[in-house]
Amino acid sequence: MRPLRRGPNPVTQFSETRLESVRTNDPDRYLAALMAPLPLRDYLISLYAFANEIARVRDVTTDPMVAAVRLQWWRDLVTTAAASDPQDPVGEGVAALLKGNLLAPTDLMTMIDARERDLEDHVISTWDELDHYCDGTAGLVIRAALKLGGAPNDELATMAGRCWGITGLVRAFPFHAGQGRVYMPAEAFDDVGLDPHAVFQGQESQKAFAILFAASARAVDYWQDMKPLMARLPKAARAAVSYVGFYDLYARQLRSRPGEAYLIHPEIPAFRKQFKFIMGGLG
Repeated sequence: MRPLRRGPNPVTQFSETRLESVRTNDPDRYLAALMAPLPLRDYLISLYAFANEIARVRDVTTDPMVAAVRLQWWRDLVTTAAASDPQDPVGEGVAALLKGNLLAPTDLMTMIDARERDLEDHVISTWDELDHYCDGTAGLVIRAALKLGGAPNDELATMAGRCWGITGLVRAFPFHAGQGRVYMPAEAFDDVGLDPHAVFQGQESQKAFAILFAASARAVDYWQDMKPLMARLPKAARAAVSYVGFYDLYARQLRSRPGEAYLIHPEIPAFRKQFKFIMGGLG
């Protein structure tokens, strides 16, 4: 395992801005990152702030062209960041990670490329295709986080990325439906006899819930696959993936309201997640 770097840490510049961004937009990864030892905590916060920026480009605008321009802005920043000083708090964090050789530009470029799918009205046809989408989104973030922790593990990143990616899409289903976007696979709609256009109108809640329940069960399977791999991680690196254990809290939340596919659930209180860290050994 590559030892964590000590001494002066350039990633801390503008860290309060990045910390607030992750706390607001990604509270689960934020909580896990706080459990990490320094300097890994600051590295993870910089990574997650960047990941949130590119993940939200489609959510903050209804114009795909505007979102595409924003993704290109991030590509340009990653290309030049190692040789410049970006005047952007998140960009500063990206530059520090690249200048310190903690991540390679390709680690970040592949994340940006994966988000291109969000700009299109592409239909996910099968469960396997959904897995592939999660590999390129949540999975790539976990892959980079494990690299920052000095414990790269592609198999763990894949299993954890699928568990967390599917969980996130289940949670975001009401929001995406309201935007006319569907991330659940077409074969799942066929299985329950549901027209995806009914989802855009908030109809057929029972059938839609059956799809979400099946997706949540798939996330459980990936959690079972990743648990033994996670147990072998060095303790100092576990914060890079431990938040995936929160999937169960969200699965229970879904099961508590059977048939209510379009219900936007409230955020689970931080103390419940902290308790799971303590009792479940996630940290």
